[in-house]
Amino acid sequence: MKILAFVPAYPYSGHPFSGIFNERCVTELNHLTEHIEVLAPRPYFPPILHFIPRWAIYSNIKVFEKRNGIQIHRPPLFQIPKLGNAFVANWGGFIQIRNTANKIHQNNRFDLILSFDLLGTGGMAWRLGRLLGIPAIGWATGSDVRIKKDSPFYSELLKSLRKLDLIFYQSHELRDIVTNLLKKVQHSADVSKHIVLSRGIPLNSMRLFSYEKRQQFRKKHGIRSKNIFVLYVGRIVKSKGVFDLVEAISIAQKQNSKIICKLIGAIPGFDESHVLNKIIRSKPDMENKIELLPPVAPTEVKNWMQAADIYAFPSFNEGMPNSVLEALSNRLPTVAYDIPAIREINHDQLAILTAPLGSPHLFSERLLQICRSKELRQQLINTGIKRVKTDFNISKQMEKVITISKNFLLDKG
Repeated sequence: MKILAFVPAYPYSGHPFSGIFNERCVTELNHLTEHIEVLAPRPYFPPILHFIPRWAIYSNIKVFEKRNGIQIHRPPLFQIPKLGNAFVANWGGFIQIRNTANKIHQNNRFDLILSFDLLGTGGMAWRLGRLLGIPAIGWATGSDVRIKKDSPFYSELLKSLRKLDLIFYQSHELRDIVTNLLKKVQHSADVSKHIVLSRGIPLNSMRLFSYEKRQQFRKKHGIRSKNIFVLYVGRIVKSKGVFDLVEAISIAQKQNSKIICKLIGAIPGFDESHVLNKIIRSKPDMENKIELLPPVAPTEVKNWMQAADIYAFPSFNEGMPNSVLEALSNRLPTVAYDIPAIREINHDQLAILTAPLGSPHLFSERLLQICRSKELRQQLINTGIKRVKTDFNISKQMEKVITISKNFLLDKG
């Protein structure tokens, strides 16, 4: 089977961790397919904006490169600043990238297109499928289906839902959102077309630090042996709950002065880290207790997780939080807001300790509960590892993608 992976984000030199989970899926699929290539359009605007750091970085993205032996094509995609993808999520985007996609297809004769999104690349994917005469599959990840009726994206989402040949969903919640949306527009959902399938995470690196290596890593980064180190990894934006986390740490620290927190993922110019840093500096009692750090490589994320004592994930909504799954696989007790995706990981067990959404005070209490109880920590660790191994192994999930896709192609004739 030959697959053209169509992604809204993929790592590049100026932003090496952008779309890192997309790359992981593609890398895994590369082991399971005859051939796979990546189409990852790059934002483009004339040089007049290149004095702005973000657009200067975009301007230096290579049109073509190989990463880990996989060919990555990045055709320019004109975007109007501040309007984001409003223009390119439909016909406009398709017109701009169709020639590149057609050329790639003529050289390889792909069997299908797999879009890691339903809206931006998803809207272009089904159009490309029609142009190239091959099926287009979409994968709902979260924000791509949480679209309000008055949004300029709404009609495009409906088109993608109707015209994509198959759709995978990171969680049952996302599929339910789509089912309810289609009911509102009097369009029934074909059950066989809408499939819940989490992407999962790699499980080939679950070996723990030695005690000595853990202590060395903590010392290197200014974490004392007596500190209770709370870690967050992800985007520094309001919707991820990072402002709530800073407040929760501030509250918890008053009861347990050993607690410190580091948030990894700050990219000034691309997020709200500047604002969050201001808030942290406005709290004199939090000096040296909370720190924002830039993104790190996936292998380094593992080191940070194994050096931490608690993982904090206060996101307001998620498709399926891969960083939480990674924390569980690294035996890290985790606290999160009680959102559907977290409940799906917990299922009928206690893998993650939860607090009501939007309550930093109760989030801080959950952190303190873990600090106080060795038995609770061990329960969370044991259940978390079991859940990840059973239902979130990326190798098994990508094998399912191939099996489902092959069966679909056979049925299609």
